[in-house]
Amino acid sequence: MPQFNLLVAAVESRSRAASAQALVNLYPEVAPDGSVTLYSTPGLSLFASVGFGPVRGLFVNGNVLLAVSGDRVYSVDSTGTATLLGSIGTSSGPVSMAGNGQQVQLVDGSTTGYVITGSILQTITDTDFPGGVTNAFIDGFIMFNEHSSGRVWQGEGYAADSQDPLKFSTAEGAPDDVVSILADHRELWIFGHDSTEIQYNAGAAGYS
Repeated sequence: MPQFNLLVAAVESRSRAASAQALVNLYPEVAPDGSVTLYSTPGLSLFASVGFGPVRGLFVNGNVLLAVSGDRVYSVDSTGTATLLGSIGTSSGPVSMAGNGQQVQLVDGSTTGYVITGSILQTITDTDFPGGVTNAFIDGFIMFNEHSSGRVWQGEGYAADSQDPLKFSTAEGAPDDVVSILADHRELWIFGHDSTEIQYNAGAAGYS
């Protein structure tokens, strides 16, 4: 009986004419005789079900998991029980969340922001809040970048729903717009379309 080598490649090449194969949830193990066995990856049990999707953002706040599924915001406790907190104005695209220990700020790339206090979801009503794309917590402040802009904003100390209209900065390393921010080791990493800039809290008044 003729033998066929069914496992020629396990990755998809840039040219599908060369290789269009891909292992999905499998990994190969080569035996001493050269044969190959495919094993499935360890399975995971269902912990919780939230909405109808897509899941746009997850954030751990204390012992509660906050999840945005479609346009709905849920809190999930340690038993996997999901509680609907409310809805936001968009149903697609990534959502970013940052907490200060008392509140969680939620931004979705629109001009509207939201704040979660305990189990209450509210729209940020401060007219000086321009909306954000991504946000991060650093030294008592929630920072966020404005959509289609080079501006990075600093919220008020431990107040996720209040905004001073003068507390913003513009990345100066390059004139490109900011697309995302990240707080790491008390440094704020600002990612632009073509550049990356790092800022830190200098302890001066205002945004510094």
